[in-house]
Amino acid sequence: MKGRSAKSVQFYMGSDTIVNTDCIKHVGVHINKQLNDKVKVQNGCCKAKAALFSLLSIKMHPLHLNPLTSASIITKVCIPRLLFGAELWSNLSNSDCMTLQRFVRLVAKQIQGFQN
Repeated sequence: MKGRSAKSVQFYMGSDTIVNTDCIKHVGVHINKQLNDKVKVQNGCCKAKAALFSLLSIKMHPLHLNPLTSASIITKVCIPRLLFGAELWSNLSNSDCMTLQRFVRLVAKQIQGFQN
């Protein structure tokens, strides 16, 4: 269809019009038409960082948790938040992989008590 833009084409299913869109939400994960995963990776990292720092802020006052216990709790809470919807990630770039690796290194530093 030369001369027509994709926005001007309308599709119908019965009497209903199917609307063109740039993004769709599938099981809570937004998928854009470029299939770019950068935004999904960044959103996952933001949610996982929020969970990490909330877990680290609720240490018991005189008794701090063993680093292995902390690692276990953080792995069970933060990593699922980080990787939620990862089965829909299809085009991870090197920078996306580095973003994920930076988060894992941040978790390791926080568990060991190192400052950023």
